[in-house]
Amino acid sequence: MSSRATDEAQRAFELGLSLDDAGNAQRAAAVLARMRAHFATYRCSHCWLKSSYCICAHLPPKIATSVDVRVIAHGKEFGNCNNTAKLLPLMLEGASMLFHPAETAGLFEGLDSAHLLLWPGPSSVPAASVREWVAAQPGRVTLNVLDGTWNQAKGLARRVPPSVVRVNVDDLVSEPSLFRTLRYHPTLERVCTAEAVALALRGLGQPADELAPLFAALRMQVDAASGLLGRRAVFGGDELVRTLRAADAEREAAAVGSTVTARPERCDHCGATRDETRCDERHTKRSKRWKGESGRRVRSVAARRSSHLRISWARSNCATSLETCRTAALDSP
Repeated sequence: MSSRATDEAQRAFELGLSLDDAGNAQRAAAVLARMRAHFATYRCSHCWLKSSYCICAHLPPKIATSVDVRVIAHGKEFGNCNNTAKLLPLMLEGASMLFHPAETAGLFEGLDSAHLLLWPGPSSVPAASVREWVAAQPGRVTLNVLDGTWNQAKGLARRVPPSVVRVNVDDLVSEPSLFRTLRYHPTLERVCTAEAVALALRGLGQPADELAPLFAALRMQVDAASGLLGRRAVFGGDELVRTLRAADAEREAAAVGSTVTARPERCDHCGATRDETRCDERHTKRSKRWKGESGRRVRSVAARRSSHLRISWARSNCATSLETCRTAALDSP
């Protein structure tokens, strides 16, 4: 075995992964880094909304919780505007968000008895039933939350050791999800990730009034996402939507103003000025040569493709009119 292969095998062994999983984690980490760098150019790196629609400055203060919340999200959830788990690190003290498999190497193997898993299903128990157990622990308990589509979440849940206690919030859901206007829920008992975490914290002993800012942040995200889609605010945040839209309009106007260039006085291809139509006339005279006796074009596909590219390039350079300057295409074989 080569030295490089030996190093990869050693690293995989130290991380508790197979060699294939270690390679996937490396590739996923590289992809995630590129996505973060790309998103930073036009989106907020925290709320993942369009930069001019960022709600981070409007969010309430963070909430102190009795347990630590850790979101384990599937890598494909990164950058999803409708994702609600991203609000948890912004609203809960001590909360974090990791993406699988880029940032979860060895994570699942390290879960012990001081961890809980928020997971609906027959193997889980109500969150309120472990409230006393959480209070009796010498250290802080970590509530792990899986985020992604249903199939993605099931794949992540299979990696969690069976010794980790599963908790649910089925008995705490009393009203439809606040996120139902942006995402379809087949039943009224289904809630989004942020709501499920808030209900779990309430079941573990967090007072309901202390969790009100998290629901307020969720309503704010719904209104901002609705405004981004051109809809009216759902929860009365019309003033917020108007503010975000005004900021978006100013940003786009500044971007357009910085990229607009003056139209040249004379076309570089045909020499026509603004008052002449030499491009259109030459196109009319020359177009008859493009057709054979049967009336079909005889030019090759490569020649037509080349002329199309030249026309596209010359469109913004012809000073004759807003029409395309076709001189470059007419001069092609």
